[in-house]
Amino acid sequence: MQACPSGVACVSIIGPDDGLMFIDKYTSSNTLDLDYLVFCSLDHFPVSKAHKAGKGEKVVVEIPLNHQEYCVWGYRSSLKYRIIIVSQITFVGIDASLRSYFEKIKDYLFEALTNPFYNPFSPIRSTIFQNRIQSIFANSSNEEA
Repeated sequence: MQACPSGVACVSIIGPDDGLMFIDKYTSSNTLDLDYLVFCSLDHFPVSKAHKAGKGEKVVVEIPLNHQEYCVWGYRSSLKYRIIIVSQITFVGIDASLRSYFEKIKDYLFEALTNPFYNPFSPIRSTIFQNRIQSIFANSSNEEA
């Protein structure tokens, strides 16, 4: 288990069928809390018809879960995949770094989904995919230092 990069405690991807496709935790404490926050956040995603993004607009939302230690952020892709980031820090509004995290994760996700050896709707167990996700936050924490 690696140190918590950029204040991020957990990254999770949920499929359109509400199945867990990927989860990567960056802290060894409170892993049960992280699982709880990820699955409770599914109930708080905006309904796609009521919250349609305009052309070129991306939907990133803060998920209103009361927790003393973590903030939960969500992103719904156009194909109904949901990306959840649980962070130990509060981003000021929805800033550019948070949006870029979601965009990079989404790009890596769709690259993994188009792999001819990937079995649709099954969990992503690729170490290459996991390393790419970890590199997003490692690169950003190196830039902050």
